Amino acid sequence: MATSTTIISDIFAKLDSVGETFISNAYEGLALQVNVVFGSMLTLYVVWWGYMILAGREGFSVPDAAWKLGRAFFIYFMATNWSAFSTTIYKLVQTVPNLISDTIIKAIAGSGGILDGGSDDSTGVVRILDAVFETAGKVYEQVATGTFEFVGALIGAIVFVIAMLFIAIAAAAILAAKLMLFITLALAPVFIILALYRWTFRFTDGWLTLMANLMVMQTLMMTFLAFLYQLIELAINTATNTATESKLSYVAPFVIVCLLGIVVFRFIPMFSAAIVGGSPIGQGDTAYSGGLESYGRAKRQYTGRAKILSDGLGRRRTSSDVRSARARAIQRETERNGQF
Repeated sequence: MATSTTIISDIFAKLDSVGETFISNAYEGLALQVNVVFGSMLTLYVVWWGYMILAGREGFSVPDAAWKLGRAFFIYFMATNWSAFSTTIYKLVQTVPNLISDTIIKAIAGSGGILDGGSDDSTGVVRILDAVFETAGKVYEQVATGTFEFVGALIGAIVFVIAMLFIAIAAAAILAAKLMLFITLALAPVFIILALYRWTFRFTDGWLTLMANLMVMQTLMMTFLAFLYQLIELAINTATNTATESKLSYVAPFVIVCLLGIVVFRFIPMFSAAIVGGSPIGQGDTAYSGGLESYGRAKRQYTGRAKILSDGLGRRRTSSDVRSARARAIQRETERNGQF
């Protein structure tokens, strides 16, 4: 691969290294605080459990007691032990997306393209992005021929810019998912210890759902990249084997596939949320929009009710109006009786 593309490999490698250090330090720091708080939480847990038994709201059995105490010990062990967490949950969430993408890369590497015969230690997504970069360079060299071929050079420059935009969006999306996963893992002690109580377990459940969502999102992104690169290879091979001298006919398939990738990357968070369940990542303004809509509805209801009340008060009769109406009624009745 071209030397200029190692920047992608360097970014991903450094991010993984920095992320692991950050998670380790944050986890151990929070574990110290959790170690202090857990004693009080466990005491409250046992007191409440004893109260429920004495009040007759919950039965007592040796298997149930062993399960409750064993569950409490497991929560404490996982929330305060980084080595146990790193060899189980951390390793799982970091390995699964890369393992799936690397497996897919090995499956499509035999197509004879740029990915075939790769011997570096880069992950699958890095190899795909590097391959897209090299393909864009080859397309540029193919169309930007001749010293005074300004049209070809312009077309090649447009192709190269679109390819760089696609690489930037794909890399940024995957890096953002990785960063959010790092932050989620770093806060693990807080959410693990909340699993001790039944009424706070929903926070732990939400944390697990978010972590699974980020894992699935990375997996979908990397799988889509592998599929998209096969489309790029197919488009380039088709254009190369077609007997045409039109430069646009050569570059159009590559440009269309890159633009397709840019569009689809916007919907992958919604796909992952549909699989895992929960709110899509990147929809942080949903609550704000919902709040504005609720405020608008409340304002319209308040304004309507205030108008109705104002109109009613405006049409309300005062005591003088009532007396005048009575006097006119008496006068009309007197006049009518006087006619007989």
